[in-house]
Amino acid sequence: MERYRSYIAVLGGRPIIIWGMGWREFGRMIRNRWVQLVIALVWLQTLLMTLLILPFQTDPQPIHLLLYGDLETSGIRIHLVLLAAITGGQLISRDLSDQSIHLYLARPLTRVDYLLARLLTLLLLFLLAALLPNLYLTLVQWTDNGYALGWFGDHRWMLLATLGYGLVVTVTFSLLALACSALTSRAGFAAAGFFLAVYFPSFLV
Repeated sequence: MERYRSYIAVLGGRPIIIWGMGWREFGRMIRNRWVQLVIALVWLQTLLMTLLILPFQTDPQPIHLLLYGDLETSGIRIHLVLLAAITGGQLISRDLSDQSIHLYLARPLTRVDYLLARLLTLLLLFLLAALLPNLYLTLVQWTDNGYALGWFGDHRWMLLATLGYGLVVTVTFSLLALACSALTSRAGFAAAGFFLAVYFPSFLV
């Protein structure tokens, strides 16, 4: 239980406790070198798309769809899958392995609160790796159009669709990763299960 020795409890209502649990786990995850590497690769891929693909795009919408695609479209989907497998695969399975889940549930928290805190951790990570790169592309497109504020109004549906699709990808991957993590106490099995759950159906068609 080494990781609890420096733990400072978050006092307050349930929303504050949930936020504290999620934020603390996010801080631990973001210090992981593998997580940092995957997020760095996502941003590198985004910058390459900005330099090599965006200048030749006449329609502003496809670049955002390409970004969420797989490697054949120079997209970041494989990176998002790896990020969810590395982080989500250990969130619950680690607590099951060292029995620390009983410590969490001994506090004034329900199982739903515990899952929300774990989901919050993944949502914050995906904010860095999925939504922010797309917003960066949007800002580049805006600057290329002369910083005209009217550009946002003219492309509001594209912006809403991009944000909505990013949220769908984020929530779907997060929930699936948590489900795989809850099925086993071994983080490696959970990560492998998530990876297969995402890519195995594509091998069948």
